[in-house]
Amino acid sequence: MAALPLPGRLTGRLTGQPGGADRVQMLIADRAGAETAVSEWHGGLLLRISAQVYNRPEEYRRLAQTLPGLLASA
Repeated sequence: MAALPLPGRLTGRLTGQPGGADRVQMLIADRAGAETAVSEWHGGLLLRISAQVYNRPEEYRRLAQTLPGLLASA
């Protein structure tokens, strides 16, 4: 499992907004096809991903390639 703070510009727009963390989580699921957890943490947003035996390396590569554009549009 890994947890990463999301960029401050995104955090500033969505932290404290109703459904802000859920919005980012659903965006990642819809556009990247990845199940993640996004939650508010210490005044920011935290992205958590977990590795499982059934996940393939290309799934993580796809998430890594897709995530910057998704976060810019959130």
